[in-house]
Amino acid sequence: MAEYIVSIDDTDDIFTKGTGAIAAELTDYVEALGLGSCGYITRHQLLIHPDIPYTSHNSAMAFTIRNAPEECCGFAEELSDYVLRECAPSSDPGICVCNCDKIADADALNAFGYLAKNKVLTQADAFKTAEKAGVYLKAVAGTGDGVIGALAGAALRRMENDGELRGGAKEFLPGKSYSVFELLESGHIDSVAATDGEIPRANDSVYVPWKVKPILTGGALTVYVRRSEEYDGWVALNKAENRDIEYRRNELKSCPRFKEDADEEHVLPDTGTCLNCAFRRWTDTGFVCVLE
Repeated sequence: MAEYIVSIDDTDDIFTKGTGAIAAELTDYVEALGLGSCGYITRHQLLIHPDIPYTSHNSAMAFTIRNAPEECCGFAEELSDYVLRECAPSSDPGICVCNCDKIADADALNAFGYLAKNKVLTQADAFKTAEKAGVYLKAVAGTGDGVIGALAGAALRRMENDGELRGGAKEFLPGKSYSVFELLESGHIDSVAATDGEIPRANDSVYVPWKVKPILTGGALTVYVRRSEEYDGWVALNKAENRDIEYRRNELKSCPRFKEDADEEHVLPDTGTCLNCAFRRWTDTGFVCVLE
């Protein structure tokens, strides 16, 4: 049996159910067909740019399937057909199905995930990367531009260091406070971490101004909090603060220590970013800087 990541994008318009809703239905469909056991859904924010068409936020949805068949071609087509039936008539959906144990080129796949948060990409970029990585990628309907986000969503989910729990932990209501222990007992949250590096204690109080939306961090769904004098304790981050963490984590900046790598190792055509640097080292789930 195998583990897969499924990611979809651009399935909706402003008058129809969102991509997240279709992803949730798709997990039910997978389990109803006996194709495996589905994990939680993560929302992955991609680049906002005038040259990128999107319905509202340019985000992809991804989830895992465990204990699935070794070969994905048959059931990947089943999932694609489901998306086709459920997507908005005016949408341009794409779907990616990725066997986590059979990635032919993990570097290319990881790089595509980073780039989708930093650069305008094309369908040609997506299909070229999917072919190199050996993953299933399909333009389901319309222009098929959703393949870009679908591939990026799969890459980011696989790296386990991006994306927030779709919908959040809904039992925790805005305007109320909860202990760290209560958050961890919910089943939706693996850890609670402070933005300053401090470790909140089990009995500490966390005020919720917006939602409790864990961010996938090192494979763990993590709720980020900050100190608040107003509430005499911790406060869960709001939407802008949550998204800022995700952006900063995947932002590719110029660096004064940058050293250009060999041409054949470049990911971006222009130089000066982490992905082209001789000091970055690819790992199975992204890259690290050897100078840090």
